[in-house]
Amino acid sequence: AAGIGPLIQIFNPLLGSVLDPATALLGAGDYAADLNGLASVDIKALGVFGQLTWHLTDRLALLLGGRYSRDSRHGTVVESDEGPVPLWSVLTLGGYSANRRATDSNFSPKVSLTWDVLRDVTLYGTYARGFRAGSYNIAAFSPEDFEFRPEASTTYEAGIKTDLFKHLLRFNFGGFHTIY
Repeated sequence: AAGIGPLIQIFNPLLGSVLDPATALLGAGDYAADLNGLASVDIKALGVFGQLTWHLTDRLALLLGGRYSRDSRHGTVVESDEGPVPLWSVLTLGGYSANRRATDSNFSPKVSLTWDVLRDVTLYGTYARGFRAGSYNIAAFSPEDFEFRPEASTTYEAGIKTDLFKHLLRFNFGGFHTIY
């Protein structure tokens, strides 16, 4: 585990002009120098992606793709009850510690159909799933907020791609709807 204090002290000259006026109003003094705590996040990630285009006819193609990902993570934090503002102990609920391990894995497919209506005009439609593994928030004020869960999405997209006037003009238009 590495202390966050030294890292923040490196950025203190940049952050100071923004944070010092606010912390001065709260009676906190030098914000960066007063942070107490240790935090560590270790992530091992694996990702594999593949895509295949199958030309069903001269004008119609089916694209199939997919991504497999697996993330294993370990996060620890020890947050002191003493901090940069008088209310720090209240914000951190008296300080806390957490030690968590988790693994997320996912397969996200993609299916797209393209149709060359004319030589220079293509219509397309796509369905795709997306995924982002969870992780840990070393700036959390409580153990309940330390870990955030994975996120998944589903996207539907349709559009047109053109290449007109002997490649002098391109007009592309697409619309999508994503559900998180």
